[in-house]
Amino acid sequence: MCVAMEQLRAKWTADVRAEGRAEGRAEGRAEGRAEGRTEEREVNALNALRLKLSFEDVSRITGLSIDRIASLNSTIDLAGDMGRR
Repeated sequence: MCVAMEQLRAKWTADVRAEGRAEGRAEGRAEGRAEGRTEEREVNALNALRLKLSFEDVSRITGLSIDRIASLNSTIDLAGDMGRR
């Protein structure tokens, strides 16, 4: 293979790798943001549950399912609701 072809192939390979890394970083950021939003919704649900809001109200506020809210509520029960004085 001639030198020019080898250089072209090396540049193409480097470009493809750079594009792959950029896509991977973008996907990672998107996943991180989605996880952060979910975590925030769950913290908000826990706070609402501690205020004794109904599961239905918490679901309407946070967009979480009733099943997920019930699961979160059980973590409050297991913790003994340490936040109360």
